[in-house]
Parts: sequence; C-alpha cells; structure tokens
Amino acid sequence: MSVNECQFSSSMVVSSMIGLLLSVYTTHVELQLELDNDYEALCDLNEGISCTKVFSSKYGKGFGIVHHILGEESIFNQPNGLFGIFFYALIALLCFVNDSNIARVQIYLCIVSNAMSLYLAYLLYFVLEDFCIVCVSTYVVNGINLYLSVKRYHALVAKECELERKMSDDKTKAKALCHMEDRAGFVNDSNIARVQIYLCIVSNAMSLYLAYLLYFVLEDFCIVCVSTYVVNGINLYLSVKRYHALVAKECELERKMSDDKTK
Repeated sequence: MSVNECQFSSSMVVSSMIGLLLSVYTTHVELQLELDNDYEALCDLNEGISCTKVFSSKYGKGFGIVHHILGEESIFNQPNGLFGIFFYALIALLCFVNDSNIARVQIYLCIVSNAMSLYLAYLLYFVLEDFCIVCVSTYVVNGINLYLSVKRYHALVAKECELERKMSDDKTKAKALCHMEDRAGFVNDSNIARVQIYLCIVSNAMSLYLAYLLYFVLEDFCIVCVSTYVVNGINLYLSVKRYHALVAKECELERKMSDDKTK
C-alpha cells in the first residue's frame, strides 16, 4: 500500500468510525424516545437546538420516505441511525480492499450519502426549523468521506497503472507457477481471495445487525452469538491479509517471468 493510499484509507476509516458512533448515539436516543416521550438527550441544548425534536419526527425513521412506499409497519422503516450504522461500517470495511473498482463503488456510496445529507439538511432547516448538532456532524462526515474516497480512488488507480507497467504480459504462465507451488490443495488465487473478502464483509454487516437486535431489541447477552461475531471479525482480518499476501506472491512471480523473458 502506497503512503498516500494508506493515509487516505486510514483517514477514511477514522471518519467512518466517527460517523458510526454518531449513528449509534442517534439510534440510542431514538429508542429511548420510544420508551419515554419526555427523554432529553445530551444534544438538546434549547428549543432551537434539539436532537430529540428531529429524531422523534416522522423523518426520524426511514428518512421520511420508507413509510410512504412500504408503509409504517415495514421492516425497512427503521430509525435513520440504524441505516447509518450499516453504511459507515460498510464504508470503513471497504477501505481494506485495495481495488480501484471497489474504491469507485465507495465514491458512489458517498455521493448518495451526500445527496441524503442535502435532503435531510433541507428538512432540518426549512421544515423542522431546528438545528441538530448530531445531524450536522454526520453531514460533515459524509462530505469528508466523499473527498477522501475520491483521493483514495486516484491513488489506487495510479498504483495499479504502475504495477501493470511493470508486470509481464505472460500472466498465464505466472499463475501456473503459483498453483504449482500450492502444496496444500487450496485455491490460492487473488480473485477468489477477493470474493472471500466480500463474503466476510457481508457476514460482518449481518453481525452488526444481529448485535443491534441482541442489545437494543432483545436486551440480552448471548455468548454463542457474540462468539460468532468475533469469528466473523477475525475472518475478515485474515481474508484481507491473505489477499494481500497472494497479490504480492503473484506480482513477484510475474516480475520473475518478466526478467526471464528480458534475458
């Protein structure tokens, strides 16, 4: 990973974690409001600066859109903060996949989030006539993520172009050598490893959802459940490390093939 790419990825992970924490707090406040209508959050400073006023409005669930399309009782008509938890977790996880195509998807997701920020900011200022510190903070996070995602994409494209310039055209033979070195009978291919990462990302997203249900809805603690969440996290970390190791191995083999052809 190049220095610039590493900096952009790390900054984006930090920014997304801030967004995730804001979303967790938002979800917590919304759940408390359902239990107690008189609940006051820490971000309720006065009549004009109130988070609970926003979260308790019809726009606090499903962005004020889902209930019009799927109805009030739809499973998708959830607190906005819950959507934020999944979104920021996904953005952070994608930072560990060093692929320009994934980075491009990341940009599209950030564009959508900024479009939603504009929509929610309009509702906040013109419809609800309120100021929500937590809401505005998420808008700032979304803007930062969009900037960083674009910079990260360009860094990855530059890196991939440089690698392609150095690589040999004889990729088939290089991969054949790679498979010959596989003595354990496993599939040591970077493309398969990338699919493995995607599957692990999905499993971790499900872990977040189930953890939310476990803690906030069921208000319980399940050792077996939490253990599977930990396993999913470990698998994601290991799959990313394995992918990078395979890519490095393939690049090294291709470099050797290129040197042999030159000689």
